[in-house]
Amino acid sequence: MEIEFWSLFNFISLNSQLINKTEKLYKMKYDIIVLGSGPGGYVTAIRGSQLGFKVAIIEKENLGGICLNWGCIPTKALLKSAQVFDYLKHASDYGLSVKEFDKDKFYTDLESFFDKEGIY
Repeated sequence: MEIEFWSLFNFISLNSQLINKTEKLYKMKYDIIVLGSGPGGYVTAIRGSQLGFKVAIIEKENLGGICLNWGCIPTKALLKSAQVFDYLKHASDYGLSVKEFDKDKFYTDLESFFDKEGIY
């Protein structure tokens, strides 16, 4: 597979680096240029490469897009954690006894996750 991952975010810092990298990309030849590396973008790039095309991905943030890094997948993990937390709070309703559960650590970890992901 010949896929080049190229992130606009990587060269924003210095203007001279921006010009050099832009010129470099401009001189390269690709059959397919995919804008965005979310679920549709990376699948398109992989399939294009499998079919023998030279493919580039342009992504302004992190590879994987919103879904992988902030949206769908982290949200599902957070929802599952909340579900497990709810099960633990009501363990006796299920005939279970929870010997130890650190509620404060759970909330601290949850707040850290929100801070890290910029969720308010």
